[in-house]
Amino acid sequence: MQIFTLERRLMSWSSASGLVGCTYNNLKDACIRGHRDKILFIDFDFLTINPETCLKQLYEFIEEPSFQHDFNNIEQYTIEKDSEHGLFSDMHTIRKKLIPVQDDSMKILGSFYSSFSSFTYDFNEI
Repeated sequence: MQIFTLERRLMSWSSASGLVGCTYNNLKDACIRGHRDKILFIDFDFLTINPETCLKQLYEFIEEPSFQHDFNNIEQYTIEKDSEHGLFSDMHTIRKKLIPVQDDSMKILGSFYSSFSSFTYDFNEI
């Protein structure tokens, strides 16, 4: 059994070939290559605080008519097996009600928080 420390997971996921680092680099590359107008970035906090406004923007972006959503009764249709990705939590379980989520990144990252907290991105500026 291989044991991964928090530091090793962070370094792995944020590396250029890691899940987060690779995704970030691919999105940045798409924006630099002139495809920014084909990508809609949705801020998670904005979605949970203003879901109606956020989804209105989404429907406008994809040029589809909007419709009423019930943010108090969300059904999960798909199941993701986190263990297949080396995760042992329920990161992909969808809550029944859309509400803001408390930021617990400082608790999760511990002493590594300062290494990642100053990271910013603004794909609108690319």
